[in-house]
Amino acid sequence: MQTRQAMPCHSLLCFLFTGQIKNLLVSSSIDFGTMMVFINTIYFKGIWKTAFNTEDTQEMPFRMTKVGTRAPQLEKFKKNCPLLTLSRASVLQQESKPVQMMCLNDTFNVAMLPAEKMKILELPYTSGLLSMLVLLPDEVSGLERIEKTINFEKLREWTSTNAMEKKSMKVYLPRMKIEEKYNLTSILMALGMTDLFSRSANLTGISSVDNLMISDAVHGAFMEVNEEGTEAAGSTGAIGNIKHSLELEEFRADHPFLFFIRFNPTNVILLFGRCRSP
Repeated sequence: MQTRQAMPCHSLLCFLFTGQIKNLLVSSSIDFGTMMVFINTIYFKGIWKTAFNTEDTQEMPFRMTKVGTRAPQLEKFKKNCPLLTLSRASVLQQESKPVQMMCLNDTFNVAMLPAEKMKILELPYTSGLLSMLVLLPDEVSGLERIEKTINFEKLREWTSTNAMEKKSMKVYLPRMKIEEKYNLTSILMALGMTDLFSRSANLTGISSVDNLMISDAVHGAFMEVNEEGTEAAGSTGAIGNIKHSLELEEFRADHPFLFFIRFNPTNVILLFGRCRSP
């Protein structure tokens, strides 16, 4: 019976998010005693300003390291990120896995930060309002060190117009599909929102049902990165031709990195996360 109760919710969520966010609610979380479930979801798939050519995508190794603990400093971004945190942490120590690696020659905003032992790449989306910032450590095992030192002020400094410069680059970026699910009930209660999950909740502003309360709070997020863009990359000369661009400096995201989706007019971070295993 619990499964049948959850089915309509699953169907609606799949319809709203084109089938990308699935099984957000486990059947055991819905029963005849369930009055209301708070569901927060986000689906992000940006369209690049300059498309990656699918013909240039090829299988390459993605190098991985041992999973570290969640860095406390990274948690500070939750104050400046109104939507979510994404992460991917299923990795094997000192091993690699084959991934579909996209490749693009173009002019990008790049910051080389030798003191921080990393480089940063900005990839604009089609509207120009959004960009993906990729923070790539110089070393395969350098991700945790960056997470321990980063904060919002440092990110703004590292990606400012003074720090970044336009460069002709050969960029390698893996295709990614990252999906995360969190149960927020205990987190919200720890923040002091206890009444909502008890009979003392006052939800008369949204319903006339007596003793209405929230039974569960669930968050789901899905992000996809692929080659799609609105403009074709240049096809002539060293910038556009993948096969004849050996002289270009490379940005090769073939090991764990951080990524941020930034709203450029205000520098607000909408999403952020880590890619450990695409």
